[in-house]
Amino acid sequence: MKKLLYKVLLVYIVGCSSPETNSPETYKIDKVKLTKDSFNEIIEISGSVLNQISDSLLIPTSIHIVDKYLFITETASDNFLHVVEIPNKEYLGIKGTIGAGPGEILMPWKIISSEKTNVGIFDTELGKIVFFNIDSLIRDKPHTFEYLNKDLNYSNSVVVKGMDLFYLGNPNKTDARFYNISMNSDFKEVKKFGELPRSTNKYPNLTPSEEQEVISFANLLNKGDIFIIPYYKVPFLDIYNLKNNKKTSIFGPDELPDIEHIGDIRFYYSSFVTDNFIYLLYIDEKLEHSIFGQTVLVFDFEGKPIKEYKLNLPISQIAIYNDEELYGLAYGSDSTEYRLIQYDLNQ
Repeated sequence: MKKLLYKVLLVYIVGCSSPETNSPETYKIDKVKLTKDSFNEIIEISGSVLNQISDSLLIPTSIHIVDKYLFITETASDNFLHVVEIPNKEYLGIKGTIGAGPGEILMPWKIISSEKTNVGIFDTELGKIVFFNIDSLIRDKPHTFEYLNKDLNYSNSVVVKGMDLFYLGNPNKTDARFYNISMNSDFKEVKKFGELPRSTNKYPNLTPSEEQEVISFANLLNKGDIFIIPYYKVPFLDIYNLKNNKKTSIFGPDELPDIEHIGDIRFYYSSFVTDNFIYLLYIDEKLEHSIFGQTVLVFDFEGKPIKEYKLNLPISQIAIYNDEELYGLAYGSDSTEYRLIQYDLNQ
């Protein structure tokens, strides 16, 4: 089953050759082919473990930064959200309640930026997002807003821009790459962006249901009108600029594998977008825990390679603070406990 999913992803990548449309608009498509030599600036940096915070982590799933706060979702507690004040490296506790009631989260899947004073938590199982004012959350006050939509069930990724919600479709949605709906309107008009996979001759023909299986195997992030979609298990990234209707597809730095090497690990696993750059954790070698990597690639919003960071400690999730600090989740020395790692990007 795992090899089938890898195969479907590759079918998508090599098949994106015709313009994608969101009627009546047409995207101008640029393609960038990376190589091992695309990054002129390669920087080796060393990280340090933040033990005073790491000791509180059980089974974290995602990490994100909003304003001056670092948030980490938790799945092995009655609460679901660790909060850290970055400037003072102060752990403020674990907030929120696990459950299916109002303001509760059953499966804390992703943390969402919602302006500088708010943070949202996406529950992929319930298909809802719960929003909190950050100051109120720290004081254990109730949530401010909750949005429920069955189309979000088992979507892999959602982001918000104001009151507009953008999300990847689940494997049963086949008419677009991602979608947009307003969260404050009773009129549920859904806007569509991009197209879904199409087969090519490079790989064996797959049924439509097999192709659809992989739709959720991607991530969606944004900063303003810039939306990025990194794909799992293959080295491929889409950058959408919704303001000028432009899409940039980035391939590499490794080649797409031949059919017999589909199981090889070469893909973008975790990503973060700041006001200036796109950061991607690139899994470029097989480690004991395969979702951990030691390479972070940096691009501008046009897809131009800026720099490459080589990390001394492997991490699985990344978040960037002011283009100055990188935070990542890693295993401890016994490979059972998680640790929060901090890297200074100006070393």
